[in-house]
Amino acid sequence: MLVKSTDSTVGEKLSATIDLEAPAAGRLEHDEPFDYTTIPAGHYDRVYRRRRGIQSKWHHLKFERVAQQIGDRRRVLDLGCGPGTLLGALGDGHECVGVDITEPQIEYANQVYAGPNCSFYACALQDLPELEPFDAVSAIEVIEHLPSEMAEATMRD
Repeated sequence: MLVKSTDSTVGEKLSATIDLEAPAAGRLEHDEPFDYTTIPAGHYDRVYRRRRGIQSKWHHLKFERVAQQIGDRRRVLDLGCGPGTLLGALGDGHECVGVDITEPQIEYANQVYAGPNCSFYACALQDLPELEPFDAVSAIEVIEHLPSEMAEATMRD
């Protein structure tokens, strides 16, 4: 389950952990939930931008593939957007919203990629303010970090 305050508001500092109460089939058991704030802000964006090495190549390939699928869909929501790299790569032809539970990544995204057509929120999906409907929703490398029940519920929603 996502660990956060039950009375949080958008932009309020959240604990950015996912508690794995019981290991899913094929997963290792964890004593403590992973704290995503331990990843330096903008780390994966810097990996993408360095344009060398297999990890950078992987980021380019997956973002290019997702961008192809998004195509000309104007309004895009990126769940688990991290430092905002995908939305930044989409360019000005889209109205983009990124959401992530890790405040340092959202602070980075706001400094680097936010603009008139691109905004970021540090919150859980259920805490996102009411927004106009989206034409496309992405959740890249998110589902594997969720407990099975949360992943299934997310896919249904």
